[in-house]
Amino acid sequence: MFQRVSSVLVALALLGVVGCSSAPTEQIATTEKAIESARSSEAEQYAATSFQMALDTLNAAKVEQQAQDGKFSMLRSYDKSRDLYAAAQRLAEQAAVDAGNEKERVRDQVNLLFGDAEALLASVDTAVKSAPVGKGTRADIELLKADFTAAQTSYSEAHADFDAGNYLTARTKINATLEKLHGIMQQVEEAKARKSGKVKT
Repeated sequence: MFQRVSSVLVALALLGVVGCSSAPTEQIATTEKAIESARSSEAEQYAATSFQMALDTLNAAKVEQQAQDGKFSMLRSYDKSRDLYAAAQRLAEQAAVDAGNEKERVRDQVNLLFGDAEALLASVDTAVKSAPVGKGTRADIELLKADFTAAQTSYSEAHADFDAGNYLTARTKINATLEKLHGIMQQVEEAKARKSGKVKT
């Protein structure tokens, strides 16, 4: 009888050694720090896919940890959640790198767009000033001038966002500015064509 009880106690002790592992507290803190670092690197904007993968993996780690928390202490094993936390950390670190690379790429792209916009602003300014003003066109030209002023304002706002490091917002605004400028130029050319009689009004 004593031998049987001893065997049971030994078995329980061994089970406790195998199963009763502690929650990966240190790994959790390290992973969450990596997530916050990636967020600070604007990974949500510039590396949305890889950042979301990190978040999904973090959530999976938390679910697995909670599942183990709900088990009898000697049956708990946090190995899987620990691995998931580690994977989430790696993904978050990669997302931060991806965000940095993409932000640099967008910055360079927007820089080129500003060059295009500056040249087009000068051309449109000249075109609007030389647009034919006559019967039936004066109101149209005034509208074009107002549109050109709005385009200049949009350009300035885009530059302010660029200088502040908001490259995605700057790209959206400068693309809208370019589209508006091209539209103004087209309207000026149409006004010239109508004035010359090449296009029927």
